[in-house]
Amino acid sequence: MDALKKRMEEFRKRGMILDARECNLNTKTGQDAHRPLQRGYNWLSANGGGYLYVPPGHYKMSVPVTPRSGVSLVGAGQDGTIFLPMGYLPAFQYRGKPAEASPEVYVENIQFCDFTVDGENQQLHPERGYIPDIKGIFLQYYRNAYFDRLTIRNTGATGFGVDMPDKVFVANFLV
Repeated sequence: MDALKKRMEEFRKRGMILDARECNLNTKTGQDAHRPLQRGYNWLSANGGGYLYVPPGHYKMSVPVTPRSGVSLVGAGQDGTIFLPMGYLPAFQYRGKPAEASPEVYVENIQFCDFTVDGENQQLHPERGYIPDIKGIFLQYYRNAYFDRLTIRNTGATGFGVDMPDKVFVANFLV
């Protein structure tokens, strides 16, 4: 816990806490949140990492957001920030080995805290029916990860689909 506090203080001093509204996230219109969230992840990752804060609201996501190393996603509480993946894809997805011949590439030092993923708008794939991608969070090859105060509900497959973890902490999690 002391290491986390030290890291938080370092990010605060460097100004590396980014409000997703600064990336054009609109909390009132119901627009797709994928692009603003991915923009925030990409910017923080390119600038040494940090915390991406998402204020209270319900956010549709037609395409999964890809987590980046060194970036933490923090919402405004399990009842405050709610991500709504659409179709047959998860809200957040990272595949560290996209093809059999590819090398393993881990996403590292990530954090997911204080939000809900509600799959009420997910559906079966139009051609294949059930596919394992219909999750809330789908991660493969991830290291030094922290998941706390999360809820995942109403998903078409396993809510929290995670493979090949290394040094992971999970607490206060409802699936």
